Amino acid sequence: MLTGNAKTMTDLIEAVQEESILKRDFVPVPAYKMTARSALGNRAQLMIELNEGSPEAVSFDLMPVAHENLSALCGIDMRYYRKLLSISSKELWAANVNEWLPGVTDRTIRTFDPCHPASEDDSPSTLSGAIRCLMSDRYRCLDNADLLAALLPQFEKRELNVLTCNLSEKQMVIKAVSPRMLADVPRLGDSVQAGIAVGNSEVGTGSLWITTYDYVLSCTNGMTGVKANKWVHRSGKAGDEDTQFETYTSDTKRKTNEAFWAQVTDGIDRIFDEELFAVRLSNYGDAADDEVERVNERPVIETVCSDYGIPKEDVDEVLRHYHLGGHENRWGVAQAVTRYAQDVSDFDVATKLEGAGSNIISKALPV
Repeated sequence: MLTGNAKTMTDLIEAVQEESILKRDFVPVPAYKMTARSALGNRAQLMIELNEGSPEAVSFDLMPVAHENLSALCGIDMRYYRKLLSISSKELWAANVNEWLPGVTDRTIRTFDPCHPASEDDSPSTLSGAIRCLMSDRYRCLDNADLLAALLPQFEKRELNVLTCNLSEKQMVIKAVSPRMLADVPRLGDSVQAGIAVGNSEVGTGSLWITTYDYVLSCTNGMTGVKANKWVHRSGKAGDEDTQFETYTSDTKRKTNEAFWAQVTDGIDRIFDEELFAVRLSNYGDAADDEVERVNERPVIETVCSDYGIPKEDVDEVLRHYHLGGHENRWGVAQAVTRYAQDVSDFDVATKLEGAGSNIISKALPV
């Protein structure tokens, strides 16, 4: 299990609170109120006109996700877009973006704004003003602070131990285990502790999700389960239940939010269902029956690495973890991949590889 950039849950809460102070969302923003420009110091910025007929405007740098959004919205190939950004002057970048901006539909623009009135009385932040993302005007903001408020009472009630947490530009992830749910894998003997993994993206790079997290004590590997509980960040299409989310009154919106977060916390009860944990342990034991012949070890590992995006140059490292694990079967292959997840530098990539472990368990190995 890769350690996140927040050492403790308290650190994560403080980081989320700091971001919350600086958040400023503009909804909806039509294309004619947006202008790309090359700012002082040759910085690529997007200027947003605040009020109709008013000269008042704010300008922001763009974070990487926002640049990806703008490239896609304007139909500019990302390789060419990056080349434009690599030029010292951003005039050509601005000209290209402004050429295609008129065709962009209304956007929800999420920013960090140190000049936001809500942040005036707080100590200076390390976060600079920037656009985080440009989403559809139907984008439903499910924020990390609200998610934490829903999760913390549930974590305390179950006395969960938080193993790691991470807050990146793209998503927040928390992994925790229950001290009361610990058992051995049949026929293997490895001890596994049942837990939970939670993730949320505030910038449209993923859904809000909750899934199982099984922690293997002998090798400190973790496996995230299939994300059965996912909630997308959208207010719905015409006729959907939550189509009118953005136009609700404050009281109705509050009640809608309360119902939504109650639904999220209900999902936690299923995560810690003891019968479902027993089924997972049985499946892990069954994976031991899918043995790997020595002559097939490298071909199997190579195919698995290819399937889950592990670079070719790292195949030998995964194979080394497989041999050190001592299990010449599908369980051993899954553990080699989740052990390799501890070697990568990107926490989000590591979490995906932990999910790959569960996927490997769930199906026969390639022949």
